[in-house]
Amino acid sequence: MIENPIYIFSYGSNLLIERISERIKTVRVVSKYNLQGYRLIFNKASEDGSVKANIEESPEPEDSVWGIIHKFDRKEKFILDWHETLGYGYQLICFQVKLNGYTETVHTYMVNESRFKKIGKPYSWYLKLVIAGAIQNRFPEVYINKLKAIKSVHDANADRRLKNERIIKATNLLLCLSILILA
Repeated sequence: MIENPIYIFSYGSNLLIERISERIKTVRVVSKYNLQGYRLIFNKASEDGSVKANIEESPEPEDSVWGIIHKFDRKEKFILDWHETLGYGYQLICFQVKLNGYTETVHTYMVNESRFKKIGKPYSWYLKLVIAGAIQNRFPEVYINKLKAIKSVHDANADRRLKNERIIKATNLLLCLSILILA
């Protein structure tokens, strides 16, 4: 039981439970959530030279971002803030969501300042983490296909690339096993 939970809306690589649970030990999936009036873009400048996922308000009311609402012990929030470079790119925004009959404040990370934005493409391993998370959480096929259509670039840093590709391979194996068990 998490005594003092905080709720986070994850939409990038933290969709993948294996990824976020490496960072936050008390994390639990609460539910899928479709954030209306926003769109997913890859424009957050990263220290590794690539771009990471971001959300922004959309002028198109039918736009939305699928994500996962996670909860975890508030004492661990500083760890996620560090991984998400809070204050050096991402800022926290909040919105209200009805969860189990209660209205809860949900936080998410979003880049608003142009100095932290960059035109570019995500590394292929990063995009694969996002896609694996969308598949793992059974997002709509149309949304997954939009993710698959995003162009990415090769990461020349072999250590970083291989570390993240191991997470993806392990996740794909678990997804295949779960499909076999359910069949």
